[in-house]
Amino acid sequence: MTRNAWIPALLALGFSLPVSAQLWKGIPGDINALEKAAKTDPEKAAEYAWHLLEGHGGRKFDAKQIFTLFEEASAQGSALGHVGLSRCYAKGIGTTADMRRTWKLAEEAGKTGHPEAWKQMGYLTNAGLGVAKDRKKAVELTEKAAQAGSISAQVNLLVYTNYAGEEDRYSPQAKIALKYGHLMAAINATFGYVFLRGRPEEYETNRKLIELLESRAELDHPEALQALSFVRSCQGDREASRVLELRAARTGTGDALEELAKEVSLPTNRGPKAPYTPYHVTEEGQQNLAWLNYQHGERGDHTVTSAASALAEGIDGKPGDPAAAVKLLAKHLPGTNKQNHFYLTLRYLPLVGKKEHEKAGALAVAHAAYATDRYPKALGLLGYLLSGNAKGIEADLPRAHAAMRQAPESEKQRQDQWKKLDAKLNDEQRKAADDLVAKGYPTAAEFIAEAAALLKEAGELEGTHD
Repeated sequence: MTRNAWIPALLALGFSLPVSAQLWKGIPGDINALEKAAKTDPEKAAEYAWHLLEGHGGRKFDAKQIFTLFEEASAQGSALGHVGLSRCYAKGIGTTADMRRTWKLAEEAGKTGHPEAWKQMGYLTNAGLGVAKDRKKAVELTEKAAQAGSISAQVNLLVYTNYAGEEDRYSPQAKIALKYGHLMAAINATFGYVFLRGRPEEYETNRKLIELLESRAELDHPEALQALSFVRSCQGDREASRVLELRAARTGTGDALEELAKEVSLPTNRGPKAPYTPYHVTEEGQQNLAWLNYQHGERGDHTVTSAASALAEGIDGKPGDPAAAVKLLAKHLPGTNKQNHFYLTLRYLPLVGKKEHEKAGALAVAHAAYATDRYPKALGLLGYLLSGNAKGIEADLPRAHAAMRQAPESEKQRQDQWKKLDAKLNDEQRKAADDLVAKGYPTAAEFIAEAAALLKEAGELEGTHD
């Protein structure tokens, strides 16, 4: 008897599978039995929600239902409930994206020793969501989860350990997808075969992968809809691709909206290895779609920044409106994802020096400073703003020097700017910069509080997510 052949036999005898169901390990359960048990058992509720989240069991994707199930299971102490709720907050599924909360929930579940929590912590650490980015730590956590049986960790590990693309990571993911019905593995493998290789024969070779995407897209699963939209665009069916894009947007998940925005913004020049390019709308169409993304869904952080960019650049042939973009971003603060403050700084810059926006420069600096403790890119931006290079913003060379010294080494441009700045400082200014660094500027609590006080006075830490 094959690995799963005994499941129908047990069901025929009246057995149900919720007790043994562990979908994160590739062991599915009976969806009807799980739904019934979910009413009284938080662990079964979390497992039921996990099935819905992954598109197993033939039920329509319902972001609000998934969030509610995980939220209730988490409140009753379910580790899987914590992880599921973390995923909801990370991707805006049935709620507003909240990066700080997503990390805290994953960390709490990790303390229980749940492998899926380690996988989630690895994912967040690798992406720098709610916690400092650390790829080495991400790989360690993900390896630990994979060894304990997490199928998703096995998939992620294939990506994390092969950033340079030196090995074929798509064939192993295709095997995982077809063995376990794992959606993300199917998406990754399909993207790899179709997008990177771009050979006509890949469509037939990977027919089963595409069928898996189609089966989940029928359930309105946003990630499947997005992936299938990509496949259809590569196959030249532009109309079908657009319909799938809009269906993904209307699932109400921040992740669907974010990925949709990315998809239409990809460059059209794919290079000689990938002659099959997805359908790309005009620049004006991209802006309209970004605004559509905002109008649908749960106002995830990335959706808000996408919509603000559209406003700043112009919609429906209208000229860009930086002030409207600032207003939109400020409306959605305080976002626990401080990346929003970074983007708000950028949107303020065109307003600096204008009479009707006399505080724009000070607010731009304050937002950048406020973001530095959780968004490292803000360090370089803050240094630039205070270096005298930003028109209309008063220079403060010691603070600029201190901030730029701590900017990530990967920010090559910022490092070059710091070297130029370093040459400008006299001994007194350099000592002042050293003293600031010793005090933890700009990420220490006192400096974050200093920036927050200015923002609160301006009413820009009082906004709400609607």
